Amino acid sequence: MGLNILLVEDERNLARSIREVLSAQGHEVALAFDGNEGLRQAELTAPDLLLLDARLPGISGPELLRRARALHPALAALVFTAYASVEDAVAVMKLGAFDYLQKPLDLERLRVLVDRVEENVRLKQELAYYRSLDEPILIGESPTIRPLLEKIDQLSRLEGSQGLPTVLISGETGTGKDVVARLRKSSYAVFCLKK
Repeated sequence: MGLNILLVEDERNLARSIREVLSAQGHEVALAFDGNEGLRQAELTAPDLLLLDARLPGISGPELLRRARALHPALAALVFTAYASVEDAVAVMKLGAFDYLQKPLDLERLRVLVDRVEENVRLKQELAYYRSLDEPILIGESPTIRPLLEKIDQLSRLEGSQGLPTVLISGETGTGKDVVARLRKSSYAVFCLKK
């Protein structure tokens, strides 16, 4: 699939190296070399991921992250800096950063984190699609849920001229009995969540 990535880094050689590595993974990477240009690009595009240095000329990294997330609330972000401190890390994580990396960057770790963001973005897009449907959905994949999905499938095939058979659905409060009661054969979704 590949992500649309906005990389904001004032060290031009590092920025180009990161772009090369991530482009080889199939991602589209746009570059900005200061916070002001980064914000302009974030306003014009809708990146899936914002990679940025915490200390930038113009608008600072945390401020850029705050403004970009105001424009695109679902925007994922990875922040890196040579001047790591616990306070900085806490501040950017509170602004919604996915992770915080210290320079010099470990490009292999960066690749792994970008893969995790890509999986997260894909799952959010699938969930948004299923939420947009006008039907209830059941999400899950586990040894416990499989028999339930099979039972729903079997019962939905029993629908005849007199409607569905009467079925008692029991369980603890908050377990989704109402969702199961409204399901039909074609209206459940299974997500395979990787650990």
